[in-house]
Amino acid sequence: MAGQGPKLPLSDQAAEGSTLKNIIEVVKQNLKILLLTSPYEKIMDIHFGVGLQSLLFEQDSLPLRDEIVSRIHKQAAKYLPYLRIEDVIFNDSLESSGDSHLLKVTVVYNITPLNTEDIIEINLD
Repeated sequence: MAGQGPKLPLSDQAAEGSTLKNIIEVVKQNLKILLLTSPYEKIMDIHFGVGLQSLLFEQDSLPLRDEIVSRIHKQAAKYLPYLRIEDVIFNDSLESSGDSHLLKVTVVYNITPLNTEDIIEINLD
């Protein structure tokens, strides 16, 4: 299955690597944009986005993690209906790196029309 789109962020160089060549890359980029966009950031659709960056300095807790998982599932269901979120995995920042201002979220998802599983890792510090 072919797909093509611009690779973000855009650059002024017309290099071979400036476009996405397959649908799996396009889907991964769309999911990354959804995860990193904050609500009220997108013009004409203030509800778009999970807003992971805005949660970076929140106190790490189970209710916060549950809220993040819930946001990811709801946003993906609404804006990326061709995805099924399989799992959301968090790092334990205090135990692994000693840095309390590091958020690592791994999302395991399935592209349902292709029946293909993939992952995306978001590291914010």
